[in-house]
Amino acid sequence: MREQQTTKSNTESDEIWPPPPTGHAASQDVERGVKPKVSLLLSIVVTGILLSIILGALTNAINAAISPTYFYLVFNQQVDSDQVWKASIMSGIREAGCLGLIISNIFTAGASAICRSQLSYGVAVRYLLGISGGALIAWIFGGLVALSLAVLHPALYANIFGTRGGFDGLLGYAWVSGSIWGIEGGSLISMIVALAKLRTHRKLPANQKHD
Repeated sequence: MREQQTTKSNTESDEIWPPPPTGHAASQDVERGVKPKVSLLLSIVVTGILLSIILGALTNAINAAISPTYFYLVFNQQVDSDQVWKASIMSGIREAGCLGLIISNIFTAGASAICRSQLSYGVAVRYLLGISGGALIAWIFGGLVALSLAVLHPALYANIFGTRGGFDGLLGYAWVSGSIWGIEGGSLISMIVALAKLRTHRKLPANQKHD
């Protein structure tokens, strides 16, 4: 009899007290949950910067192949003509890294505030990839808009983008200038859209979520 009482007492002492909340109370605790770990937030920021750098290097490599004159003039003719392509890629890496640092920090802070302790690396990366995809689409769109403007309204194009280097290579110059504007603006817009979608998804009932 004494052994049974001792065993029961030990079992009760092993139980968690007070018991963890369930149902609505548990849901409220999740809403007020602790913020994601710093290591997770840093991983998301670094991933965003790396994606931005890859995108910047890729698009600048293509742009420099289309219009080396644009970058030669941007570099104020301080780079040898045979080194323009490499220099443009390095420029894309630097500029995209700076832009990626800003966007990744804003996105990570916003995602952390929206999801709190439920934020995961996988979910964040999916949205970062969406931001990169949106920026790439904006790069193409911006190039096509500037290209169309240069063909249809050369004078208006000159007022907006300038025509350094004369009319020679105008189409390539137009593509590059417009695509750069597009990818920079598109990155910011895509980041805002991603946070808005994340917030909307966060408010959906559990049976409607797909993450």
